[in-house]
Amino acid sequence: MKTFTDNAGRTWTISLTIDAAKRVKGLLNVNLLELEAGDAPLLTRRGTDVILLCDVIFAVVKSQAGGTRRLR
Repeated sequence: MKTFTDNAGRTWTISLTIDAAKRVKGLLNVNLLELEAGDAPLLTRRGTDVILLCDVIFAVVKSQAGGTRRLR
């Protein structure tokens, strides 16, 4: 597990579990378990598409965010 602190001083824990992978797949239609799949592999897109990276990170920590915040 890794943690980071946002600009508001909140600490978030990133833990890539099966539940988190399912949440990312359900919210973003991105399969974190297939990094090399796709015309532009997810591994490449994740490193070059900042919005995708932020969406994936938020989907992973979404259960910590509470409320009904939406992606995209």
